[in-house]
Amino acid sequence: EYFAKVKEDELETSAALSDFGLSCLIMGDLEKAEKYLKKAVGFPEADGAAWARLGSLYMSVQSLEQAEKCFERSLELLPDRPEVLANLGGIRFRQARYEEALELYNRALKVKPDFVDVERQRNQTLIQLSQLEPLLEEYFELIQKEPEEPLHRIKLANLLIQADRYAQAESILMEGIIRFPWVVDFRLTL
Repeated sequence: EYFAKVKEDELETSAALSDFGLSCLIMGDLEKAEKYLKKAVGFPEADGAAWARLGSLYMSVQSLEQAEKCFERSLELLPDRPEVLANLGGIRFRQARYEEALELYNRALKVKPDFVDVERQRNQTLIQLSQLEPLLEEYFELIQKEPEEPLHRIKLANLLIQADRYAQAESILMEGIIRFPWVVDFRLTL
């Protein structure tokens, strides 16, 4: 209903077109979203958000080459945007460009350390690169340094699960249940 009331000639700026394109994307009207987002990035003042939104649209329809170009442009304008770094990292991962994906994921985690999905994808990248052991050692060291922090054990267990090392993960989780019976995440992960 709202979309029918919007007149195209009323959307005069890149920001307005970008916002409307995002609304169309959220509502599932991909054709309309692409139309308005492409217009938005056609303006010289188009910002990184407009490019990221268009990249997200292309990712949703598996046009990775187009998405890649949009996210690269977005990063030129917003070099520390963790979501853009993560999306471009995901594209690099799908392209089997693991070293580049890892660098992008690490940059995203530097800006937003609690970005759980990116941490998980970074770990998957480390597995692909056969570089998991140093990260496992890091978690074991964290547990020794901060034995009362249950999150270290949960992250270690999740990493072991990603690496298909289920027996070790189960052992860590069982230790966590005994040591921290009030932390539900141990039971949920098990």
